[in-house]
Amino acid sequence: MLERGAGIITDEQYQNDRRRVPAHEKKSWTLKNMQDIHHQIKRQLFLGITCVDIAKNLGIDKQTVMMIKNSPIIQQQLKVMHGAADSDTMDLQKQIAEILPKALANLREVIETGQIDGEQVSASIRLKESNAILDRGVGKAAQTINTTSVSTTFTADDILKLKQQACEGGGYFDDGEVIDLTEES
Repeated sequence: MLERGAGIITDEQYQNDRRRVPAHEKKSWTLKNMQDIHHQIKRQLFLGITCVDIAKNLGIDKQTVMMIKNSPIIQQQLKVMHGAADSDTMDLQKQIAEILPKALANLREVIETGQIDGEQVSASIRLKESNAILDRGVGKAAQTINTTSVSTTFTADDILKLKQQACEGGGYFDDGEVIDLTEES
């Protein structure tokens, strides 16, 4: 006998329970043919958009997006896409590494001689590039931000005077909704 839920039932009762789907009869869903919607979902998944947002974007159910996301074919294609993106990033880093010495030599020439390839460079550009190098090397200098805060309280009479001044100045004042926040004694 097995204890199931609120009472005790026999193994036979458990096996014959029509609400229970035996493991050998469970159906699984697998994506076999890619359709346009599947490609759209895959592209959005690659961009890091959540399943909920993809469902909203495409006007479909979140569960559908999740089933497609977890299908082996989509998982495999996402791995390929991520690999290609990583490869492109590595290529870009390699290209930057190749031109970095030349860029540094150009900056050094501009800062030290005021020229590049025999042409004069303005002092402002030399200063700007010098500061940029310092920022990269030591980090930007701390910036000070000054703020001022003012707090005040208006009485009902103060508000009436302000309303009168606004109307006298040719302005329009909408009374709106008044909320009394005074404490009751």
